[in-house]
Amino acid sequence: MRIPPVLLVLLAGASARADAPPPVVTLSVESEAALAASLARRVLLLTVKATPGALEDPAFPRERFGQAVRTTRDGRTAVLTSARLVEDAARVEAATPDGRIAAATVRARDAEGGLADLETAAPSDVTPRAPAEACAPGTPLFLLAPGAGALHLTRAVMGPDAGPPIERLSVVGGVLPEGAPLFDAEARLAAVALWTPPGTKKTLVAPACAPKPEEPSPGAPGKAAAGNAATVKEAPGGEAAGREAPR
Repeated sequence: MRIPPVLLVLLAGASARADAPPPVVTLSVESEAALAASLARRVLLLTVKATPGALEDPAFPRERFGQAVRTTRDGRTAVLTSARLVEDAARVEAATPDGRIAAATVRARDAEGGLADLETAAPSDVTPRAPAEACAPGTPLFLLAPGAGALHLTRAVMGPDAGPPIERLSVVGGVLPEGAPLFDAEARLAAVALWTPPGTKKTLVAPACAPKPEEPSPGAPGKAAAGNAATVKEAPGGEAAGREAPR
């Protein structure tokens, strides 16, 4: 997804509210270790080799690195990442944090929502979506960020929406890995990081929380609201491999 330069100005204004200190969430050492272990079973690490340009040596393709997460949508498994990360990819590899590697292919894209759906045999737990409340501004979130040769549990906070015409996206303070899933304190998926606009320390994210049910009107049956969960357009293809996460 490409954003015109004028929108970067709007984004800077909207994201100013994302700089507030994150709410305090107290976790014991044991709880942090358990959460980090749970997230490690849910995160896939991506290596993307870009298609060489006309003046580039094919023997030395550009590489990009990011993450993906396996979740469910419309009754099937979807492996979500940033569409920008896999744009013009000649080859994509997905790996587990413990080193198991498999090829990945792009199954579908959502240009407006900024997400891509991958198909890969790389194993990971299927992550349930967080409730709609986890996508509200100010909600504490967690992710696994690379550093010193390992992944580390890192805190973030959900910020405001990015404003029109990309109000379906939200802003999170900090430079996050493209495609990185953001989780609530119960390891449920709340959002997927898309990209960090140049010159900023803010990351656009696609909210992925479950829709919030509407309050039924008197005498009328309840119905599900559209919600703010990001979706990916359907495309032919089978379900990606995965195993259900323990509840």
